[in-house]
Amino acid sequence: MVERVRQTLDPEVEGISTSQVLTPTEFIIDWRASAKKARRRVWLECMNFQKGHAPSLVQQVLFEASDNGLDVRANIDAFSDETFNAMPVWFPTFGKKGEQTLRALDRKMKVDLKESKVKVTTVNPDSKRFGLKIPAKIAPFMGRNDVKIYIIDDVVWFGGINISPEAFENADLVVRFEDPEIVKALSELFTQVNENRPTSDYRKTINSDYTLLVDRGDSGKSLILDEAKEMVSASNEKIEYLSFSPPGGEMLKEIMERAKNGVRVDIVLSKMSQYESDGSPVGFWLNRKFKKFSEKISRIENIYVFHYPEGNVHGKLLIVDGKTALFGSHNFAELGVVFGTQEASIETTDSSLILQLQQTINSIKDGSFDRGLKRD
Repeated sequence: MVERVRQTLDPEVEGISTSQVLTPTEFIIDWRASAKKARRRVWLECMNFQKGHAPSLVQQVLFEASDNGLDVRANIDAFSDETFNAMPVWFPTFGKKGEQTLRALDRKMKVDLKESKVKVTTVNPDSKRFGLKIPAKIAPFMGRNDVKIYIIDDVVWFGGINISPEAFENADLVVRFEDPEIVKALSELFTQVNENRPTSDYRKTINSDYTLLVDRGDSGKSLILDEAKEMVSASNEKIEYLSFSPPGGEMLKEIMERAKNGVRVDIVLSKMSQYESDGSPVGFWLNRKFKKFSEKISRIENIYVFHYPEGNVHGKLLIVDGKTALFGSHNFAELGVVFGTQEASIETTDSSLILQLQQTINSIKDGSFDRGLKRD
């Protein structure tokens, strides 16, 4: 696998894009190898950073980079402190199966980072609703920063991967970029947290093939979701949709309308069992949403639903007519918009990258996707 990553990232190999799609395992291998050669900076931003094998590897990299005098920063959303396995720590079922012990280890890991020379920023410790500040401890799903960016010197990895044990079991992806303008745009986005968050949603044209779209986290507003719906409405041949969240609301209406007009729609979701309610808030929401989605599409031709046979889908990707793709942190779910989630996605017409993204979707459909590192 390491050799495959090395070969596909070699710009001298004819026909290989320097924008490269990586699985979770390929990402952690490539990121750690790059960190050993870092000369200036190691930055990471994610929503969830929790104890486990892969997170411990990341933690060690941060320590070593800090000891070497590099600029080391970690933007970690408050969600990571107030949940465990996506369950609020105040929820009645929390505390079983040694969860309190594991959470204590989580806290120690973050304390150790903060006590080192790593600049750790807790992002969005509270959210503003109805003129009030609501602590993340009370409402851990509201006002989150869902952006995932990993930067080492002049290379950036961008996509959907968190730093947690389950993140390296999921069907997920990041895209590795070396283009200076893309690195610059995502480096600027990295600094836009807490008091420096954007004043509004924004679109930044990076070059003729790439555009960055950012949601600042205003409840009920999403530039990214609006763009996704416009892409769908403009489709003529095929829509490819990847997310753990089945499409709903206006997005589903647009998809159904295009299907009625002869457009093929492939919707790739998590394993079927992931949509059975497990008693958690997220499980309840997913169960209801999947039932409504299934009922609405049951009599419509041209919509094909695929379930990743090995487990959970965490990648977020929309491809239209094989010509335009949208990927990043946004799940294309309305609930995240209602909760006022900060998101970032990239829209691209880079044909080489789109081909890689299509290959990733196909591997998730047929189960050949490499699930990566196993959970401790």
